[in-house]
Amino acid sequence: MKKTLLLQQMQLFLQGRQKVTLKELMQEFQLSRSSALRYISALEELGVPLYSERGRNGGYVVAPTYRLAPVRFSADEIHAMLFAISGMHVLQSTPFNLQFRSISEKLKQVLPQDEKVKDETLRKCLGVRTVRQLNPIKHLNMLLNHIFQQENLEVIYGDKKVFIYPVAMWFESGRWFLAVFDYEAQDLRVLRCHAIQSFRPMTRSLVVPEKIRLTDFNLSNFEQLRQKQQQHYFEITIKSSGVEHYHSKSFSHISLKLTDDGALISGYYHQEELGYLLDYINGFSRHLIEIKPTTLKQIYVDEIKMRLNQLELEAT
Repeated sequence: MKKTLLLQQMQLFLQGRQKVTLKELMQEFQLSRSSALRYISALEELGVPLYSERGRNGGYVVAPTYRLAPVRFSADEIHAMLFAISGMHVLQSTPFNLQFRSISEKLKQVLPQDEKVKDETLRKCLGVRTVRQLNPIKHLNMLLNHIFQQENLEVIYGDKKVFIYPVAMWFESGRWFLAVFDYEAQDLRVLRCHAIQSFRPMTRSLVVPEKIRLTDFNLSNFEQLRQKQQQHYFEITIKSSGVEHYHSKSFSHISLKLTDDGALISGYYHQEELGYLLDYINGFSRHLIEIKPTTLKQIYVDEIKMRLNQLELEAT
């Protein structure tokens, strides 16, 4: 990495810190002791207020007056950011639609003319193609604000009224999802944002049980925090030809294990999610080998028979 870029990274590393040791700098930036000392001297020359403390717990103290200078971006960094923002076109809705447009315009304004031409060329020959958002959603920014405010909501979901505590939101396989604590089900569940008809802050005072441990929550451990006794386990065995479809419609809570003659897909679902699971399984129809448990298999078979009967009736 060039010296100027490394110095910028070091300034970012020091921002918000009260103290740093030589060993920390050496490990963070993979430097030798002598190189780390030279960079500390260079930082001081740039005006970073550092002073050393000797002794066993010594190091370099960052003065509380230290504030990072305005961040400067190279033309290539601006092109990278513009490309990242342009890739968001696959999402018809995000909580930051207006901000993305504003950031993009500001970045373009600071580019010199020759770099603006380069940006136009990049847009023609570099792009992102993936599963596009299936349904536009207008209220994502409001839902995100309720998550930040930690407010209980009364939601009309489909044709039902549910009382929830929103926890997190994410985009996956063409849809926006909302992780919530459902007060009626007394468990975490996932709502599809496009099915939310309306919502408002609740007037009732409800509290999430301590056993749910929402303080430990993050998107990667959502399934582990759900109440196992309220979930149903499923497995579907597919041919090797269905693995590509799995990756094109992957969900973080559904896992894949390759076998000698195909693959095993497994996960958990709540009863309210049964309809979505049946649609998911149907996507593997020509690759299916087995569905477990047998009760789920029978429900799927009955669903297919009903759909075939409807087609026959409409054809007559």
